[in-house]
Amino acid sequence: MWIWIWFQMVPSVHAAPTEHPFPDISFYAFNQIIESTFGSDISLATVLTLLFTVTENVDLLNLHFRQQHKEFPNEKKIKKTGWMIALARALMDKMGHTKDSLHHNGEGEDLSSHDEAKLIAKKLHYLAVDLNLTPYDDQDCYMGKLLPSSLKAMNTSFTGLVEQSNQSEFISIQQNI
Repeated sequence: MWIWIWFQMVPSVHAAPTEHPFPDISFYAFNQIIESTFGSDISLATVLTLLFTVTENVDLLNLHFRQQHKEFPNEKKIKKTGWMIALARALMDKMGHTKDSLHHNGEGEDLSSHDEAKLIAKKLHYLAVDLNLTPYDDQDCYMGKLLPSSLKAMNTSFTGLVEQSNQSEFISIQQNI
């Protein structure tokens, strides 16, 4: 009896998800986003760097998008947040001289480093929005904190491709013997 009473008093605990699925977007749509934002001459290495920069920095994205959405009367809506500018500067530092590939049609020429960071921050913002990496919906309603992207689905697909590739190579080798 005492055990039953004790279990009734103990609050139940349930686990919340700690990851959200990797952005589900077609290659064609992703290509259109990259081409319209960064141009068609961007390298695959730079595209992957951009993709993983936005998908791996969800805490920073949460802070950035929160500052863009006014929730209290005395708050100011900030369009270009320091969070995204800091991410852009870190990306520029990491890329070094290859950061010029983030610009197209000469848009990065003759800019100060601060203005260049603001331009890249704007592009990173649009990339995050286009990949649906925002805690707000289309009506600017808060949907909940962004969680880190799960790479499990991507790993499963990659493993399947590797296994299929290895089987094809094995069959090809057997046919040549």
